Amino acid sequence: MTPEQRKLLDELEPDHHLSLDPKRKVWRVYAYGTTHQFAANKLGGIEPAKAVAKAFRDSLPAAAFELKKPLLEQARSKAVGVRKCTNSIGVTYWRADWVELDPTDPLGQRIKKKSKYFSIQEYGDKEAYNRAVKYRERAIFELGVGG
Repeated sequence: MTPEQRKLLDELEPDHHLSLDPKRKVWRVYAYGTTHQFAANKLGGIEPAKAVAKAFRDSLPAAAFELKKPLLEQARSKAVGVRKCTNSIGVTYWRADWVELDPTDPLGQRIKKKSKYFSIQEYGDKEAYNRAVKYRERAIFELGVGG
């Protein structure tokens, strides 16, 4: 990002890539796909912590704020409870999520999160997506569980 672009962005939105957690009194900078925190109690208050966080943000190159994956890869599906994921070894799949009541809870108040995975490598992107959507619908309808 050129200095002119940074100046324009600061004029339009001076706190871009900064956020305050008022409960914890921590300023956060989102960069390199992770969060960097600046605690007010360690830096002499909210305003000094903001100044340090801003200085840190301003010292980073523009690449620090780029998404690791293109937006289309990060987008969720149109179906509720179905999303595309990539595991730690790079295998991409569609995952169907739903919840059901915990059978071990005598009051019937606790829930268990359930998931079913459909490999894109095995089924192809469209077929894996369709299987995930259908499986989730069946789990909710036939098994009588919640979304």
